Amino acid sequence: MLVIVYLVLCFIIGIAGRRRRLGFFGFFLLSVVLTPVITLGWLLVTHRRFLAREVEKGHLVICADCAGIEARHAAALHQRCIRCGAPV
Repeated sequence: MLVIVYLVLCFIIGIAGRRRRLGFFGFFLLSVVLTPVITLGWLLVTHRRFLAREVEKGHLVICADCAGIEARHAAALHQRCIRCGAPV
């Protein structure tokens, strides 16, 4: 039973890291080896750097008023700030 819970947690960590450089399988295997808690901590510590890199590449959109606060994928047709909804 504990093994199943452990693997489910590793699977969730893999999903959380799917857009990162290591991808789903990399983070899944890393969380199996290092434990999901350590891998989740690493994902949380490097989250701001990941978002900044995605904004620079143009994959994430933030308006000038909210820049640097948060980011997530903007709709392809309607590019709006993810924080306040203003058009970009």
